[in-house]
Amino acid sequence: MQISLDYNMEAYTIRSYGPGEILVIPPISTREIQEERQTLFRERELPSVRLHKTAVITPSSLQENWAPGSVAEMTREHFAELAALRPEVVILGAGSRSVFPHPSLTVPLSSAGIGLEVMSTASACRTYNYLMTDNRPVVAVLFPIIE
Repeated sequence: MQISLDYNMEAYTIRSYGPGEILVIPPISTREIQEERQTLFRERELPSVRLHKTAVITPSSLQENWAPGSVAEMTREHFAELAALRPEVVILGAGSRSVFPHPSLTVPLSSAGIGLEVMSTASACRTYNYLMTDNRPVVAVLFPIIE
């Protein structure tokens, strides 16, 4: 499903998602933005990254092929790694349906005052874009949608 034709040119933005794939548009540098103001961005193909495995995305970074392949494989260390990114909230896109991690694993987030929202990956993609566009410090962990 395509989310929107508009995107934040200065941050990683999720363009679309579907079974087995998430399409992410990386940020464009300020120089490129200034150069492109002379033409419409829609006139050229936007650069994109196709994700087929678990990824961690923030407005300023994209970590492809993140180690756990499912929520069940996540450890306390994975949540500590997410807490080190210092977001306001972590959006956990658990695949085609919500799968909650054991609360003992998420202690690094709660100890740091970081919220955790668990939802399907489709919902996580939309929520990430909304929070990122609102300039909120957000991290999304996106597990592939398998149908």
